[in-house]
Amino acid sequence: MDTTRKTVFALFDRNAAAESAVRDLQQLGITRDDISIVAHEYQDEHATDDQFSGADKGAAGGGVIGGALGLLVGLGALAIPGIGPLLAAGPLAAALMGAGLGATGGGVIGTLISTGAEERDAQVYAEGVRRGGTLLSVAAQPDHTAAINEIFVRHGAVDINDRRTTLGAEGWSGFDAQGSAYTPTIRESTINDTERPLR
Repeated sequence: MDTTRKTVFALFDRNAAAESAVRDLQQLGITRDDISIVAHEYQDEHATDDQFSGADKGAAGGGVIGGALGLLVGLGALAIPGIGPLLAAGPLAAALMGAGLGATGGGVIGTLISTGAEERDAQVYAEGVRRGGTLLSVAAQPDHTAAINEIFVRHGAVDINDRRTTLGAEGWSGFDAQGSAYTPTIRESTINDTERPLR
């Protein structure tokens, strides 16, 4: 295992933005097996078909993982209490599906922390995915982290500190693994309030 690598995370409110970021990561020379995705199955019900070239239907709830995301290594479906049905690929998917970590919502937090996320950021990432977002991570060489972060920002990654503040103003204090799983109805009621990508 290469201990010099650092995992860089980004949360996206729209799958199309995450897919564009993955294309640019691949152009940077990042290999598919170094990129992870954790995405809510219901995330794309508001997207139009032309946003996703060669899109593949998700297995559980009709979500869409298109082009670059659909080609990531080990794409599979799982369901996590408190979050709902997910599609995941890459090292994060392997960690969630292995060792029983995908069995609980708390396993998501533990997996993110074990791969390099700060605990308070992991809480926001998990909540973002619960609300229909897409989490990307890259196992990167140190000299690539600045370029990776620039790609994430350029494609509208959520400002994690702003999102934490916004959620806190709504009374949110952390990801609740015992909470209700996300549904399209919940997404419809929260999409305008909680999806504020960095501009």
